[in-house]
Amino acid sequence: MNIEQKIQKNIKLAPLTTFNIGGLAEFYLEVENKEELELAFSWAHENKKLITMLGGGSNILINDEGIKGLVLRLANNDFGVEKNRVDCGASMTLTKLGQKLASLGLSGLEWGVGIPGAQLGGAIVGNAGAFGTTTSNIIEEVEVFDLNLGKWRNFNKEECGFDYRNSIFKDTKKYLIFNAKLIMQKKKKEEVEDRVKEILDIRNKKQPKHPNAGSIFKNVNLDYLKKRNPDLAKRAEEEGVIIGGMVSSGWLVGERGLGERKIGGAQISKEHGNFIINKNKATALDVITLISYIKQKIRNEFNIQFQEEIRYLGF
Repeated sequence: MNIEQKIQKNIKLAPLTTFNIGGLAEFYLEVENKEELELAFSWAHENKKLITMLGGGSNILINDEGIKGLVLRLANNDFGVEKNRVDCGASMTLTKLGQKLASLGLSGLEWGVGIPGAQLGGAIVGNAGAFGTTTSNIIEEVEVFDLNLGKWRNFNKEECGFDYRNSIFKDTKKYLIFNAKLIMQKKKKEEVEDRVKEILDIRNKKQPKHPNAGSIFKNVNLDYLKKRNPDLAKRAEEEGVIIGGMVSSGWLVGERGLGERKIGGAQISKEHGNFIINKNKATALDVITLISYIKQKIRNEFNIQFQEEIRYLGF
């Protein structure tokens, strides 16, 4: 196989993201199997090109100047089930996977349905989660390609280093997640499917319709908030905006009165304070400037430091 024949040049990346923002990929390749991935690694190594993993295009912001080197997009949607254990390709979307599992009466990923562009691999990288649960809860093993060594590696759950919205895979220049083994809970099919429908309904009502990358900031640890701003922590408890010991960043943005603040074509969503929407041909610079503005206002008013959940590519 001549992998160079499949590699494309100067490909627009914005349409491949849920934000619809970003410049060109110097080189671009969709890989469908392990052989193509190994050949792509060899090509990048021989041509001294940095490899960047794109994934499903959600939860990222790409530089207006694009990404130098080789951008890889995985197309591995393999799926297999044995009792309550699932073997799944990293590019399977959370919505499709969650619905597949629900149809089999397997519970643990209901929270992931309806998240635009989110794929299993990306969810593992950022230990994504919602409604009080996270991706790490269902992980048994993760198979990755080590981009530094050019070798395949397997990590069990403990070796993944999962933390709140974090894992050892967050350094996407080192590891490319190819596949994962999951452990699900067996429940009544109707019960799981009803929960999926409920979550889809919640997301349809709360999520903005304009292009966006999902949550911009990590939620804030309640203990941290109590130390930095006890009065605000008390108010958060009274208003019921705490889930799993974390305070909603969207609520904090609203409390600061930043709703619908706009810079250039980027705007804070009126539906959810932790979403920035591409309202009118926003650039990456517009988004970064708005993110910096929000962080400064929150820091000055509430004495707390927001941390981004969104990842930056090409900067």
